[in-house]
Amino acid sequence: MAARFSDLAKAVEERMAPYRTMNIHVAVMGCEVNGPGEARAADLGVAGGKGIGLIFKKGEIIRKVPEAEIVDALMDEVKKLAAEKQAGPTVTADA
Repeated sequence: MAARFSDLAKAVEERMAPYRTMNIHVAVMGCEVNGPGEARAADLGVAGGKGIGLIFKKGEIIRKVPEAEIVDALMDEVKKLAAEKQAGPTVTADA
């Protein structure tokens, strides 16, 4: 698991390069049981398990994906968050 975890962390770090100036915090955790809760301060994160990955947002699990799809699934969520940040805050009118 240690070798795969370090590979996962490196892949995420490399793929996050275009988003470094966007203030998006991503956690890469090794345990699917405690990872989401321990990294709840991160905007997004991933925790690895036996053949699976959990993608979470602010500590809440939002996706469960096969191990081979972890980085791509996380980056899909990063792209969504980046688009939200670029669009700015949503303003609602009071009735």
